Formats: sequence, structure tokens, C-alpha cells
Amino acid sequence: MLKKIFLFLVCTTGTVSSFSQTINLAESGRVEVNGRLQYMRDDSKTLSIEEVRQMSFTPLATSSSPNFGFDRSAYWFQFDVANESSLSEWLLEVAYAPLDQIDLYVVSEDKIIIHKTSGDHFPIAQRDLVHRHPIFALEIAPNKCRKFFSGYKLFHHFKFRSPFGIAGLSSGRLIIFRC
Repeated sequence: MLKKIFLFLVCTTGTVSSFSQTINLAESGRVEVNGRLQYMRDDSKTLSIEEVRQMSFTPLATSSSPNFGFDRSAYWFQFDVANESSLSEWLLEVAYAPLDQIDLYVVSEDKIIIHKTSGDHFPIAQRDLVHRHPIFALEIAPNKCRKFFSGYKLFHHFKFRSPFGIAGLSSGRLIIFRC
């Protein structure tokens, strides 16, 4: 219990704009991110990750996927993750196939440690996982916290999955298996 309290405190005291609810990865192998995101609208579509990291984010007031309609602005999302499981390999899925480009940044100790790009402008063979949705393979050691930033023009549905818990079918359905 003390370990969880410490992990929560470390994850929530990162920056002044961190008011999001921490996403706790658990042994179940699947975690919905909805309702624990913060966002920022970038009307200029020119902000860099360094500029975005210094800006204030607004918590989303919904537990469903954000929907900003047909908006030409770019949106940035921020969320904190604490790995409370014994698993270190995770997949972050953005369940929206026609997303043109999505940039994912992982921050630890105030440094960008990972930058990945995906979307339908990139060949599926170059993605972390051959799948119709952008899926990012990530390593988050047990009892570690990470801050995530993601920037794109369209947004749909995030899910964390353990890598052995995903299998796709040609019918477009997704089956989740837990070994």
C-alpha cells in the first residue's frame, strides 16, 4: 500500500499543469484511458512538443472518447501513467484507423525519452504492430510513472493492452486474450 501511495505522489507532482487522474496499469492487461485525459487546442497547428509541455491543459469533462467535431485545429492530449502491474510491455492503441498522423511523446524526469509517429500516412509495415489502428509498443517498468503527450488532428479512443492480449480478425473485430 505504501508503494502505491508513493507511486501516486510521484506521478501527480510532476508539473503545475498536471491535474489529470493517473492511469494505473494493472494485471488485468486492459485499461481505458477515457475520462483521465487533459487537452489543449492548437489553432495554429505549429506548436512544438517543447512549447506544448509548458502550456496549461484542460481536463476533459467526459468519460467517453473526446469528440471535437470536424475541427481543423490540432489537439494535444496529456495523461499520466503508473505501472502497478508486474508487466513491463504494453500497447497503447488509438482506435481510429483513418487518423492521418499521431505523434506520441513519453516523458520521464522532465525529459522526452520516446517519440513515436504513426497513422495512415505511414505504411502499416513500419508501425510497431501490424494493425489497422495506430498502436504503440511501450515499455514501462513495474512501479514506474510516465507522462504522455500526444498531438494530432483527429482523436478517438485510447486503450492500454498487454502485448499478449491482442489478436485481430479479418472481419475488423478485435478479440482480447489474457494468458
